[in-house]
Amino acid sequence: MSDIAERGFENFADFAPYRIAYKYDYLRVVEKLLKRQESDSGAIQRTLSDAYAVCESAHPLDDLFSCVFWGNAVAGKNNAGKFRWKHQENNSIENEIKCERFHFDRDKLREGVSEYLKNPALQDEWLDWYCADLLCFTELVSTIKETRIQVHGQLAYMLRGVGGSQSHLVQIAIFIFKWVIWLYLLFYLFEKNDQVSDMYAIALTLGTVYVQYNKVSLWQKRSKIIEAMFRVYAVLYTPTFSWNVLWREMEDARKLGAIWDGEFWRLVEMRKDGMAKTDSDS
Repeated sequence: MSDIAERGFENFADFAPYRIAYKYDYLRVVEKLLKRQESDSGAIQRTLSDAYAVCESAHPLDDLFSCVFWGNAVAGKNNAGKFRWKHQENNSIENEIKCERFHFDRDKLREGVSEYLKNPALQDEWLDWYCADLLCFTELVSTIKETRIQVHGQLAYMLRGVGGSQSHLVQIAIFIFKWVIWLYLLFYLFEKNDQVSDMYAIALTLGTVYVQYNKVSLWQKRSKIIEAMFRVYAVLYTPTFSWNVLWREMEDARKLGAIWDGEFWRLVEMRKDGMAKTDSDS
């Protein structure tokens, strides 16, 4: 959706679900439309005053737009009307994992989607896509972060953004440092040349092999899950997509071990069944 005017809103109630993310665009469009109609300045001010009241009033779908915001912004604000949520490319996802540009309140997102599904009068195609894209994106990013912490360790993950464009060198340095310490400890135990030290050295070696094997196994399993989740997210590239295809991809990812929010399943199920009913009626 390039501009709020394209949605053809004729009154403030129609705009209500979008007011947080598109507040300033909407007010600008209202003003243009009124001036085009050659309304007097008093009417324009009254209309804009009513528009502000709608924009600021509480609404069932507030959580949908206040659940995501820029890292340096305040939750629920749209950064002077410039904030837009859009489908994220693969490189954007990697940047998000490194820098955490967006802040998400996943509980608020789930509550917002749940409330959205209870209000058919407020539902439309774009909001369906918005909910599906956010639910899928947050779960994908969360899974990748969790996997990297389990495989590489909390310290390596915490230092993932250190060094900027050279952050990969920091990761390599951490990796080398850990193995240097391990080798030093192993040689130290063997050099003591007594039975107890030798047993500790063997136990250290076997324990390390076991841990590394489990990490490799975990990474291989999670990599398949993450690849499947990327395929799900790719379906949502534009607001015009197939709910049936999305459902199939979600099922395939679930079989590999992916976990999706219940609200995501419910949204896709409702739209998939709705499309099937429409086709059968026609």
